[in-house]
Amino acid sequence: MQDERFQLRPSSSTTKPWLIEDTHADPAEDPVIYHFPSKKKAADFKRMMDSEHAAVREGV
Repeated sequence: MQDERFQLRPSSSTTKPWLIEDTHADPAEDPVIYHFPSKKKAADFKRMMDSEHAAVREGV
């Protein structure tokens, strides 16, 4: 799953313990990371971002 653009994983935060990282962000800049209070919210966001970026790749 390392080739996935958006990766869901636990974070060290106690208030927002889940994060999504955009692994295709420009490495010269700070990483693009989104924090979430629940795994469900993070998974829903990841699913939305995956479908949005798949549509862009397909030219929709």
